[in-house]
Amino acid sequence: MKRFWTRLLGLAACLSGGGLAASGCTSLYATTTSGSTAQLSFVNTVAQTIQPVYQAAASVTAINGLALNPVTGDLYWINRTGTSNILNVYDTQTQTNTVVGSLALPAEGAVNIGATFDNSTGTPRLFLLYSNYQAHEVNLATSTYRTLTINLPGGYSKRTSTSGDIIFVGTTLYAVMDANTSETSGVYYFTLGAPTATATTLTASDPVRLRTSSGFITVNTVNGIAINGADNTTYVSHSDGGNFVGRLTTGTGTVVNFPSTTNAPSDLSDCNNVPAVPTISKTFSSGSVIQGEDTTVTLTIGNSNPSPFFLESALTDTLPAGVVVASSPAATTTCTQASSSAAQTITAVAGTGSFSLPANTRIPAGGCTVRVNVTTTSTGSKVNSLPVGSVDTTAGSNTAEARATLTVNAHVTGTLQKTQRNVTQGGTAGTADVGGRPGDVIEYCLTATHPGTGVADATVANLKDTLASTLTPIPGAYGGKDVQLTKGTTVTTLTFAAGDDAAALSGRTLTVDILPWGSRNPTARVCFQARVS
Repeated sequence: MKRFWTRLLGLAACLSGGGLAASGCTSLYATTTSGSTAQLSFVNTVAQTIQPVYQAAASVTAINGLALNPVTGDLYWINRTGTSNILNVYDTQTQTNTVVGSLALPAEGAVNIGATFDNSTGTPRLFLLYSNYQAHEVNLATSTYRTLTINLPGGYSKRTSTSGDIIFVGTTLYAVMDANTSETSGVYYFTLGAPTATATTLTASDPVRLRTSSGFITVNTVNGIAINGADNTTYVSHSDGGNFVGRLTTGTGTVVNFPSTTNAPSDLSDCNNVPAVPTISKTFSSGSVIQGEDTTVTLTIGNSNPSPFFLESALTDTLPAGVVVASSPAATTTCTQASSSAAQTITAVAGTGSFSLPANTRIPAGGCTVRVNVTTTSTGSKVNSLPVGSVDTTAGSNTAEARATLTVNAHVTGTLQKTQRNVTQGGTAGTADVGGRPGDVIEYCLTATHPGTGVADATVANLKDTLASTLTPIPGAYGGKDVQLTKGTTVTTLTFAAGDDAAALSGRTLTVDILPWGSRNPTARVCFQARVS
């Protein structure tokens, strides 16, 4: 084993986090450049676009050797600027990058062209591929490596240098590399086998030449290969006629290109350990409201993996008939934009029947929420559901429906009477203003009467009264309690404290829940006392 870097920074931290959840293989990533800017990006295989998630320092102009740790979800990449060969680690969850150290090059003039982790669930092994047909298996714990020389099968010979990349499918290593035959040169998909612990060579076999609909892909253009853990699909990146990512059928070598992109890929990385699919649940803040009242819809997107995934399509919640986005949507989310920790923007237009979270939204490990205020325009039972497959992400789609039910009731038109009496002066209760001197105690009573038979019982019924600034509520006025509630012949005393019983005083407003209130218990009277200041 040989030492492979000159500087090492806290790799124990880089390797931590094993076993947090299902898999770190939650997205297909690429190293990309846009102009002179080097980036780490994720590939949206539905929209067929490349979205940056991290921008390297301005001094970094060549980036390659991307490998995704299947346990932690961290991205390992090589700064290949100039003659450097510097290993970096990007934490996809915290969105921070660490420069680990300089790697030893296998030979003068050789450059790193690819990287991959095996699919171990304990301590994954990192393999690096170089342009001289050599691979390094890197021991991150001891900062050492061993060299594996790749031999091509009979009838194929090495070129002066190769482009390409490597991936593991299960325990078997595969590569895309350039090779010569007696007739031509081309890009081939090779099987390299399962590297043993003591091997010093890898023998390529089963070559399959790569081609697109335009013909065979030319040498020195294929720079990345990855297998997506979510759907077991293989992808390659290349620069033959543009900047492409495409789906590869490994048995035939056929590549179906996505549209050419300005974010030019130089390597791809994903891993083959299947991640946990997203979950989705939803709730209404009030399960029962009166028509015209607002309530808040909360969507909770679950991510039990140790690393984030991304929405490949917009997540749209279509509200049931009779429910629309409120005049003040107050839309908020803890889901973030792809390249930062800033909250994503929700589309929620007042009066419309849906709201949405856009494609490319980042769902961090642990998940995130979306909250939007809605209002009701008709009565009845409103079932709001998000079906299976509605949360379409780089880690797969939800396999269970999310459902919440909102009961919308009509207003019950009853009668309300408010009486008052001056307790200090011995007055009688009436609807007329009784006046009062400073220090006088006034008793106020509110009586609500239900219309009776033929009108539905109320499902929500509160009596509210807001005191004038010249009045101070008196505690303990009714046998040590603060409020008297009379329903029929039953008298109950309550407190001002919220949560103790049916009454609550908040600021200067008293609210008393008078349910049940209907044809069988049509009257409710609430009394309290206040002192004139």
